[in-house]
Amino acid sequence: MEAFLSSGEPDAGHPSRIRHSLEQMVEGIRRGSLSEPAGHADEHPEGRERHGRLAELRAELRRAQAERDQSRALLQELNQGLEAFAAGDFSVRLRAHPAPGARPAEGASTLRLFDDVASMLEERIELNTCFHSMAAHDMRSPLGTILLAAESLGKAVEVPDRKRWAAMIQSAVRRQLRLIESVLDLYTLQSGQFELRGQWVNINQLTSQCIAELERQAEARRQIFLATPIEGDPMIWCDEGKIYRVLDNLLVNATKYSAPDDTIEIRVTADGADWVRFEVVDHGPGLCNEEREQLFERFRRGARAEGHTNGVGLGLAICKDLVEAHGGRISVDSEPGLGCRFSFLLPRAGPGASN
Repeated sequence: MEAFLSSGEPDAGHPSRIRHSLEQMVEGIRRGSLSEPAGHADEHPEGRERHGRLAELRAELRRAQAERDQSRALLQELNQGLEAFAAGDFSVRLRAHPAPGARPAEGASTLRLFDDVASMLEERIELNTCFHSMAAHDMRSPLGTILLAAESLGKAVEVPDRKRWAAMIQSAVRRQLRLIESVLDLYTLQSGQFELRGQWVNINQLTSQCIAELERQAEARRQIFLATPIEGDPMIWCDEGKIYRVLDNLLVNATKYSAPDDTIEIRVTADGADWVRFEVVDHGPGLCNEEREQLFERFRRGARAEGHTNGVGLGLAICKDLVEAHGGRISVDSEPGLGCRFSFLLPRAGPGASN
């Protein structure tokens, strides 16, 4: 513009000529090809420099427009995903990469984050649905057994029959209590209200008590518990009720998946001066690699033996949580056809000692 006004042409500064030049510039901006009036852009150095700056501005404007368009597309896509969430559809996934011209790191990371959140929500809903279905079945099953046994107990005349039906009721009640305790443990762990009530416990006595509670169940399948107590000092600092539940879960699993007439081994040994190792060994069908990897996940149930479908899939996951809360660790060694050896380690002096 300045170059045009200083060109020395007659009437260069006339208002009508100035207006015409401004109209040309406005039209150039609208077309995205901003330029000086024809014939004047390169007549002076200042004009050429100004022309270069305008070219840079045009390029920056095009980049800004491309980023604006990509941002609009990204927001539109995120909005569609959120609308699907609001409608209860958590299966929606956004595209993995932004459109050409966008900043890939920013756009792609936002889309990946959305997809990760969607996957977690979908998995949580599936797990909750699975849990509710299994829990309803497993809560109903012991109650049906109790009702049947109570009716039979009322009709029984002979003392042996009464004892048998009474034992069945006790077994069903224990199953119900295990499920309730697992659900309560899960709630306290997830809500942050979990706490250990530790004390010094004679672990040999605790193991013997747990075995005694399950002996009748094992005898019904002609199974035998073979216990090897710890030698030397049997005292360990722990929450007695929670470690009892860990042992109980492992022994119940062993009786469930072992064949009739099998022997189930329970070993308690010192692992150095500061640790105690517990082992439960069965001779059942064993586990494949995939089952081993998923064994301690919540709401996962192994298929080691046909017909064994009881349980909401919380038992071993809760065992893992309870052992780790004590500063310990749990694992399983198994191969198909060779049974399982569950092992967990606890620090003798409690969680702080594991550090």
